[in-house]
Amino acid sequence: MTNRTYHYMIGFVGNGATSFGQIEVTLPYPLTTMDRVREVQQLVRNHSGMYDASILAFSLFGDPSGES
Repeated sequence: MTNRTYHYMIGFVGNGATSFGQIEVTLPYPLTTMDRVREVQQLVRNHSGMYDASILAFSLFGDPSGES
């Protein structure tokens, strides 16, 4: 059995909508529900130091093997 991972580019805003950023994340699950997006949003907040960071957009990178 193969452990699948999902690699995303996450765009976010914070600091009272005055700062923007992006981060690449690798997850063991796809972002298919708002609960999952909220989990990642908390990760972004912890990593960026922006207590009010909100995800603007995310994009799944394709699998280089062509299996995605």
